Amino acid sequence: MKKILLIVVGVIVVIIGIITLPWIIIIIGFASQPNPPMPEIRYGEFPFRLVYELNGEQIIVEDVVICEYDGIGNDAGRGKYRKWKSRLESGNERVSVLIEDNLSEDSPYGKIIYREVYFTTGSADFYMGDLQDGREHDTITTRGILLVNRENGTTGSSTISKDNLLDKYGIQLISWEPSPPIVNRFN
Repeated sequence: MKKILLIVVGVIVVIIGIITLPWIIIIIGFASQPNPPMPEIRYGEFPFRLVYELNGEQIIVEDVVICEYDGIGNDAGRGKYRKWKSRLESGNERVSVLIEDNLSEDSPYGKIIYREVYFTTGSADFYMGDLQDGREHDTITTRGILLVNRENGTTGSSTISKDNLLDKYGIQLISWEPSPPIVNRFN
């Protein structure tokens, strides 16, 4: 009986080892990498002004993007990196310009029940002068007009061009005036 118990325990230990060994190697690999240098400036406020038209009515949005250093993150593609978080001073989650709820519009995937069009104000690492690894800044003028559709319990997002935005939803971007990023140093 003791022999069978030892064999069962041995098999369980081997299985657990096979499953956990790759994760242990990854964790050790991340832990052995040096931390990226700390940012000299860890907090910033960046006012912006957005002017757009919705069905012929001009709307002005003024708010402030607040950016803060959020420690060090690990990513399999980038290794260790500086994390940043951002929020809008207004408390809004994002700059939504159109929200349609309780829709019954057909799409190739089913019934769309919710749609939101919003502008991205830009990433915290951009504003804080920390675009690493050659990444590009995403904002309204590059890729920042996003469309969210919720269909049959799933939510998907995609970008939409300025031309399609006007044609499909009657939204026209008039001007986008963000604050410039800071020049940060890392030591």
